[in-house]
Amino acid sequence: MITSAELLADVCGFLQIRTEDRDRFQVYQSLTLAQIHLLNILEPRFLTACIETQTANLTANTASYTWDEEWHVARALGLWVNYAAAITDQSPGVEAAMVNDTAIFQRCNLDRLPTMEHPQYTLGIAGGFELRPIPTQNVTNGYRVRFVASPRPVTQSENAAVDYGLKPLLVYYATALSATVENYSPQIHQSMMALYAEELKQFLPKAL
Repeated sequence: MITSAELLADVCGFLQIRTEDRDRFQVYQSLTLAQIHLLNILEPRFLTACIETQTANLTANTASYTWDEEWHVARALGLWVNYAAAITDQSPGVEAAMVNDTAIFQRCNLDRLPTMEHPQYTLGIAGGFELRPIPTQNVTNGYRVRFVASPRPVTQSENAAVDYGLKPLLVYYATALSATVENYSPQIHQSMMALYAEELKQFLPKAL
């Protein structure tokens, strides 16, 4: 957790503005957008503070499932399924393979490649997933999803949710965004984006 107070101070410092001008330069909005941006681009190992798991029911003859709105799923990271019994920590089910291409997913279904021992899913529907094979019975807590959760917006009373090690990325990117408000300072925008790009290198996979 990174406190909103220290983030505000850092961003305002780079912008060379008073903290009282935070609303004019949309500092909290920029911090919120920067946090969402990081959740979308970084590998899960850097986002441990925002990763959650939830279980929910399988329904007979139903292929498509939507995430519970209270989960605030930003990115699904993994899906586990048990077609016969509830998933628990002691009985975690089997991990489903994600198929990125919906067309390939549909062909696999026609060819009957997915099995209950080797299920497959696609995120090709809005706010949820499609599963194969299709369950033939209702199963309470029949699937478990691991995901990156969308945090609440950063405000004066709401801290950032990302891991503390991401603070420089968060501050640089948010400062760059706020520097574009009212075309305040293209120079600060450019310098912050340069710092952001340099800092980001340590979080990206190394080229072979």
